[in-house]
Amino acid sequence: MSVDDAMYYIRLILGVIMGVICGALGLEGLAGLYVCIVGYVLSYYVIRGVLKVDPTSLEKPTRLFTVGGGTYVLIWIVTWTLTYTLLLSPS
Repeated sequence: MSVDDAMYYIRLILGVIMGVICGALGLEGLAGLYVCIVGYVLSYYVIRGVLKVDPTSLEKPTRLFTVGGGTYVLIWIVTWTLTYTLLLSPS
């Protein structure tokens, strides 16, 4: 598995986790967005710490922060919406 693939999957998994946290806590609006941003920044440090990726070793150092970003946001939104709807919608 390449480093790009590993970064992508870490962001995918963290997107699901952050979406479930937002939905389970019943967060709405900017509160959920703040959790999303914190999770994305956390993913940077997880990648640096767990994968031991040095930004200078990549083709472009910005790839460490951008790979998997779109997937993270979309998975987070879908998971947040589904969790919120399933747990907190009136029956």
